[in-house]
Amino acid sequence: MSSRRGISFGDGYSKKVILVCGDVAKPLLGISSSEYEFLVSRVDVVVNAGAEVNMLKAYSALAAVNVGGTVNALEFAARACAKHVFTSTMLPLPGEEATGYRKSKEVAELLCLRAQTELGVPSAVLQLGDIGISTDEGSFAPDDDYIVIFLRACVSLNLFPHTDWAFSVMSVNDCSIMLTKLSLEGKVESFDGNAREVKGKLIRFDQLYTWISKDIPLHMCSLGGWTNAARSGAADGIDELKRALLLLESMEVELAAEGMRLESGEKSGEINLCVDERWGQSLSNALQLESLLINRDSTTKRSARTVAYAALSQGENLVPINISLQDMTSTSIEIKVTHCGLCGSDDHLISGDYGDYAVWPQVCGHEIVGIVTQVGNAVTHLKPGQRCGVGWQCSSCHDCEWCLRGNEQLCGEVVCTCCEGNRGGFANLVRIKDASFAFNIPKNLDSAEVAPLLCGGQTVWTPLKEQTKPGDRVGILGLGGLGHMAIKFAKAMGCEVTAISSSESKKRKSIEHGARHYVLHTDRDAMARRKGSLDFILVTIATNQRVDFEKFFHLLRPRGTICFVGMCPPITADVFSMGFTMCNITTSNTGGRKDMIEMLDFCSRNGIGASVKKRPLSKINDAIAEMRRGESSIRHVLVNDI
Repeated sequence: MSSRRGISFGDGYSKKVILVCGDVAKPLLGISSSEYEFLVSRVDVVVNAGAEVNMLKAYSALAAVNVGGTVNALEFAARACAKHVFTSTMLPLPGEEATGYRKSKEVAELLCLRAQTELGVPSAVLQLGDIGISTDEGSFAPDDDYIVIFLRACVSLNLFPHTDWAFSVMSVNDCSIMLTKLSLEGKVESFDGNAREVKGKLIRFDQLYTWISKDIPLHMCSLGGWTNAARSGAADGIDELKRALLLLESMEVELAAEGMRLESGEKSGEINLCVDERWGQSLSNALQLESLLINRDSTTKRSARTVAYAALSQGENLVPINISLQDMTSTSIEIKVTHCGLCGSDDHLISGDYGDYAVWPQVCGHEIVGIVTQVGNAVTHLKPGQRCGVGWQCSSCHDCEWCLRGNEQLCGEVVCTCCEGNRGGFANLVRIKDASFAFNIPKNLDSAEVAPLLCGGQTVWTPLKEQTKPGDRVGILGLGGLGHMAIKFAKAMGCEVTAISSSESKKRKSIEHGARHYVLHTDRDAMARRKGSLDFILVTIATNQRVDFEKFFHLLRPRGTICFVGMCPPITADVFSMGFTMCNITTSNTGGRKDMIEMLDFCSRNGIGASVKKRPLSKINDAIAEMRRGESSIRHVLVNDI
């Protein structure tokens, strides 16, 4: 115990102290009767600190050592006519149920009071707060301290929650000095058998982050986000996270109450011992050493893990975390991500707009380009070292009517790349179980420019391919990331393209992408002049605001079609008037595997790629913020810098 806690003994100490190995829970302290009598004749003070500290065990499992050990220590003190110092633990908070550990200590406290009043054994009972690591160099963090257990989980996750908590702790050095002074110099009234609270000075919990993050990279997050990440890791079998979660509820109650006490200015005890930066550095060093040893001994476990940027809770910024990769199967593929597009659907998932499709921690990214690192033995169209891409969909049943028609996007068993717990491409590595949804990328296509094609591009390619023909007059409504790719596709397909927008700011870029005409739909006269001019309108805008689409229906020629691929609220249409022109309202949803292959081949032959702005993956939150402002028609692509 002494070496584990970091206590060192000098020569002067060893000359005065006899170290005896026994068991406080056994009669005669587990030593021989001769040794016992020898000690009885020489001991002046008995410090009864022996106990099993365990917040999870029941009272019955702890009584032998924590109660029985106290009985034996009191008996020894009575026979030696010695003073007795008993180290107990803090009282539970109001409304908090006492743990088995606290109950065992409570019974022991009553025994001390009874021994003092009935047998005259002078007993000082100290309800000690948390005792932390020694400040001596090379100290180990105690296994049983709940704050250390929590911090081990933080190190495992590389996350630290911002809270209003406070905590108190005293170093084992200060505690030892305090007990020594009490034993040798304590006032008589201190040995009256009554319990007294002794704890460290209250400190804000975030101070631990300040100390530890100097040496260990930790990202600040919300407590809810931290809890989501811990639960996910615990489900993956990480023991330190399981252990922390078992303590989290009671820990949160206690530390939140301490935070309120600190805020109110209430003093934390009769004796205020305060840890400092030196203590924090000792704790940080111990946690670093533990982390290195864990990583060294768990190579197999780490091989199935990767770093990913995740939203830990709804609407939060993304932070890097360690995640587990799904097991490889005969049909699986693993990809080292080099580039990943940022799509509006990613933002909807992060913001919680897609409900249960988001599972926290949510790892988005479904416009993935990377290098194959391994494949299952049933995969023949790709091999390690090849470049490939993965889009919104990563699996289907391959057996239903729609799969057999090549419309896998309509399959009832669609699996999405980054929904419902699947981890997407904002990561160093990604695995999908159905490698048939990983596609070879033609050599002449740039990785950054092809990434947005894998979802956004396919979303506009499919309806243009299926619902237009060369020579058609095509309008593109919404000139953001989807819209600019639609203009490029429609132009290359031989259509006459009209860009439709609410702003003049995107006119120049739209013409450069291939639009022949530009219509400002807020200009009534301009809209009137274009009445009945279009065979097809592709609506790419995504909004949760109601839009009056009626005015766009008037732009259609007879038998014209307006197709929605952007996510919009419900629309209304004048069906009576549309009946005279026989116009159509349709929708479209990404595309099947054959559509993806055809699109990539078309782009290769026509030199088409998305207009992109590249950023390192580590700057993903900046890219999301810019995308939300909607100020440009480019697509954001994250370049892996993990």
